[in-house]
Amino acid sequence: MLLEDVLRHHLPRLYHGFEILSCHAIRVTRDADFGLPRRNEDLLATIEQGIRARRMGEAVRLQYDPNLPKEIVGQLVEELELGVEDLYPSTGFTAFTDLFQLYGTVNAPHLKNRAQNALPPLSNGQRISRMQFAPPM
Repeated sequence: MLLEDVLRHHLPRLYHGFEILSCHAIRVTRDADFGLPRRNEDLLATIEQGIRARRMGEAVRLQYDPNLPKEIVGQLVEELELGVEDLYPSTGFTAFTDLFQLYGTVNAPHLKNRAQNALPPLSNGQRISRMQFAPPM
């Protein structure tokens, strides 16, 4: 489940008493340019500093739900100082193919799913509530 789906589901609780008219996801990509450290500088400290600076870096791309009202897109473009070439309307933002490549590359079995045993097929008239499941391995 994606974070935007969780937020969408809980909007009435987050904004109790308000009428939710619509909900749209956006993603702003910021410039993450930072230099590599010299030999006597700490690599981790340089990376941490670059990540902190990224939060305030120049916006370089806006991905947004195609159903987002044009007035809001216009306001975002103006506030973020973006051009037409920086706009990417799309319905899904997560690059799942990248995640699957990472899953296959990382050698960390403790972080991956355990193998699951297949369940036997149901016989005529048998309901799933009466099936006997094998104990976990």
